[in-house]
Amino acid sequence: MKVTIQNLTKRFHDNTAVDNFTATIESGELIALLGPSGCGKSTMLNMISGILPATEGKIFFDEDDVTDLSPEKRGVGLVFQNYALYPHMTVLENIYRSVSAPAPGRC
Repeated sequence: MKVTIQNLTKRFHDNTAVDNFTATIESGELIALLGPSGCGKSTMLNMISGILPATEGKIFFDEDDVTDLSPEKRGVGLVFQNYALYPHMTVLENIYRSVSAPAPGRC
């Protein structure tokens, strides 16, 4: 699935967490969001997944505008940062848990 982000902005009162961000992530492409704490990485992921609404801009999955869709209607998962992972699970089990699918070999 191709993800297109057009002029995405997120403001929290007087603080702008993401400012006019534009990018296209081609289907199968692997990317990394790098930056210091507080620069908007998690905010960007939360907007893409639908957890946070965008203040301005658009998000497309392939050709579908998902900007105003609720998280459960977007068909994507999000694995939170290290402190929110289950330490007794493997990486794969944590990923399966985030998308509510049974992990291989588990019921």
